Amino acid sequence: DETVRIAFIGNSMMYRNDMPRFIQVLGERSRNRVLQDSCLRGGASLPTSLVNGNGMYGKWRTRAASIEDGIYDFGMCTVPQLLLGYDDNLQENNANEYYYDDGKNPCFQDSNYYEFLTEKNEKNPPEWDFVIFNDHTRYPGIEEQRSLSLETLEETYVPLLQETNGTVIPVFLATHAYESSVA
Repeated sequence: DETVRIAFIGNSMMYRNDMPRFIQVLGERSRNRVLQDSCLRGGASLPTSLVNGNGMYGKWRTRAASIEDGIYDFGMCTVPQLLLGYDDNLQENNANEYYYDDGKNPCFQDSNYYEFLTEKNEKNPPEWDFVIFNDHTRYPGIEEQRSLSLETLEETYVPLLQETNGTVIPVFLATHAYESSVA
């Protein structure tokens, strides 16, 4: 049996079907252990994931995400916290207002969750084999947004990946672009 460690950074294309836990279950059924964690937010792009962090507070308060009494697996609260196990800019309840707070980031809404993650990462800093990136569906097809994503990858994500504990293989999930019919 082999352990495969996978981090997920993306948007609703990943969380609607609970892709991180789905991949974990697939691994278990193939006799491989899959350790997963994520930083997901609906509508996120690679650049906005860095500014907003996790947006799963209202989404993953489910039985499948239950870790222990009152604690749910919302994922890591920011991209640096996910990749490195810490984020010097992340403070309990966003006290320094570094990140955009729209009520969806679990570390800003639940101090117990913030403390839980801090202790978890201090005891066992994350190590990743793969990081699966999902940019906003339309970004690759629009030159200005594609350029912004590429710049963000080069200037922020690549240095973060180089700082991780291990040899990380980035994987890019490209989804089909669609038009929203919401008026």
